[in-house]
Amino acid sequence: MDLRALPWPRILLVALALATLVGFFVYPTYPNYDSLYSLIWGREILHGHTPSFTAYRAPTEHPLAVAFGAVMSLFGTSGDRLMIGATLASFVALVAGMYRLAAAAFTPLVGLVAAGLLLTRFDFAFLAVRGYIDIPYLALVVWAAALEAQRRRRGMPVFVLLALASLLRPEAWLLMGLYWLWFNLPRATPWATRAKTAAIAAIGPVVWLIVDQF
Repeated sequence: MDLRALPWPRILLVALALATLVGFFVYPTYPNYDSLYSLIWGREILHGHTPSFTAYRAPTEHPLAVAFGAVMSLFGTSGDRLMIGATLASFVALVAGMYRLAAAAFTPLVGLVAAGLLLTRFDFAFLAVRGYIDIPYLALVVWAAALEAQRRRRGMPVFVLLALASLLRPEAWLLMGLYWLWFNLPRATPWATRAKTAAIAAIGPVVWLIVDQF
């Protein structure tokens, strides 16, 4: 058997996913302060109450995290562990996205090196096991970059990923604005397309503005 002919990226990704799954069950961890508040706020919304965004020393409310917390709160006392599991899955997706981005921009070997370097930065793994939103945010941004690197001006898939990222951290608003300019201005894009992509780009700021009114 020629080992070089094996699909090593897929094999390593499966190995990472299995190792992450085992770690999830063997070494239980619990959400951090921000994630716990997302669960609390999500539960309050489901019960018809105004979320306590102005509570003393409450963290920043991240719209997508609050919405996800509402879904996780449906599972009762298991919601916090499921939130950790989702963040760990985002970590695996982040590593896969880093490989795809570097492989598209350079070569598959560089992709493997980039993914390996990310795995050895243990701060990322620590953030994942504590349920920080930084990990799903980075996974969305990296995958948006990977799709764009595979095909220039990819369009809607990149806009959707960046819109989701913009509901987690406002830094994505700038990335979305830059991508809107890159996608629309250097060519004769129809005005309908410009308007539609502008509406998608505005989702993050508009939703944050609405949420901040509570």
